[in-house]
Amino acid sequence: MPFSSAVSAPTRSRGAHPTAPGAGRHHVRARKSATATLLTAIVLAALGSCGLVSAPALASPRAPGDGDRISIVVTSDRQWNEGMVWHDARNRLRHQSDLPLPSFDPRSKLWTGTLTFLSRVERQRFDVTFTTDGRYARCVVRVNDVTLHHQERRGGHAIARCG
Repeated sequence: MPFSSAVSAPTRSRGAHPTAPGAGRHHVRARKSATATLLTAIVLAALGSCGLVSAPALASPRAPGDGDRISIVVTSDRQWNEGMVWHDARNRLRHQSDLPLPSFDPRSKLWTGTLTFLSRVERQRFDVTFTTDGRYARCVVRVNDVTLHHQERRGGHAIARCG
């Protein structure tokens, strides 16, 4: 079974004495790893109880899933953009190059486009990468009209990532 988390028993070459160099080395590494993991958990628990470390806020107490409305809104200072990568309603990775944004706001001088779909999977992925030819990129991911992620970037060929 590849990538198994089970720890295998240490092996010794035939006839090697248990105190020979290299014998039992796996046990030492496993003990150090378990000790480091336990120490990390204790430190994070202590910091969390002091309010110094917190989990990210979620728009919903559950992960987005089947039947949830997912909206991806991208904005740029250019109508035509390099592209966007996202997960569709069935969690398939999608890509569109030469992405035109249909709506222009004359006040902000920004172009915007929205992609909305209903999730058809139990645990919806909502990662988005939006790349512009311009100097401004923004992406917003909403689940049932609640903003879950957003990012705004400025600079040549700006890239905004959400998710």
